[in-house]
Amino acid sequence: MKMNKKVIIILSAVGIVAIATAITATTGGQMSFEEAFAKKNAARKAAYQKKFKKEKPLEWNSEIQARQLQEKYGKKVDANIKRVEEVLANPGKSSDQTIMYLGWAKDIKAIPVLKKVLEKDICAKSRQFAVVALQTIGDHSVIPALQKALEDKDQRVKVAAAIALAKFNQINQAFPTLRDTALKKGIENWIIDFNGEAGKKYLLKNRRDVQSKTKSLPSKALRALGEIGDEKSIEVVRQSLNDKVTYVRFISASILLKKNDKKRALPVLEAIILDSNTSSTIRPSAIGVVVQSKGWQEKKLIKQLLNSRNSIIVQETEKAIQRHKDD
Repeated sequence: MKMNKKVIIILSAVGIVAIATAITATTGGQMSFEEAFAKKNAARKAAYQKKFKKEKPLEWNSEIQARQLQEKYGKKVDANIKRVEEVLANPGKSSDQTIMYLGWAKDIKAIPVLKKVLEKDICAKSRQFAVVALQTIGDHSVIPALQKALEDKDQRVKVAAAIALAKFNQINQAFPTLRDTALKKGIENWIIDFNGEAGKKYLLKNRRDVQSKTKSLPSKALRALGEIGDEKSIEVVRQSLNDKVTYVRFISASILLKKNDKKRALPVLEAIILDSNTSSTIRPSAIGVVVQSKGWQEKKLIKQLLNSRNSIIVQETEKAIQRHKDD
């Protein structure tokens, strides 16, 4: 059946208006950068929950959780080793989750294939997971492979290797990488100015890479340095109190508070809590750290927060106090 050109044009126009109306109704007009960012995060979270909703929930206690994972994946070691070997032969496939499963199984049979993952020039994420898996297995025979991984071209792999070596008490070898990562040395453009639309678009598109460089990796390095706990490691943590990224400052202050360096830690935590630009995820964590710590200085700060004119700070402080009581 032939249709008149005018009819086609009218129907097309109606369709465009309907689509535009639907988009406007859904987003409330043109989305701002913040709304687009939140929408992207919400979609990612929903996909993650959908993927794992059928999984039996694990115990919160880390030791019990480790035993549960070992029991679950220890039965599948041979099959998972075979799966990783197939991926190594066909690099187009993905094996990241399988590599994690081999680590959780804590079976030394998996060590040779995990070493092969590090030797093969496949994606950096797989090499990073292989390093973490070798650390989780915990056999000292993996130390040479971890030492070699310190020379990897990807910073994520290098940091994972340094953290693993620190767990094996190879402090002298681990420290330089952990120090330089915490202080963001030797890497260009760690901090990017995101003012203006061009910067915001870049951040939205490359969120994971930017967060990894400016937030995740330095924070992981700082935690490892905090666990090492010697004077030179703690000095790096102190220097990171001046970092431009709020989360990195929060991690540094939290570590120092646990080390009883309240003179340096509490002012930074207080500034983070009171800053109106602090995210809704970091502020409750900072309040929680203060509430969990004991001492008259912390109690004084808690009292100040409870008397704040900011109702959100008051509510979050009350929640933190209640959680601490429940624990």
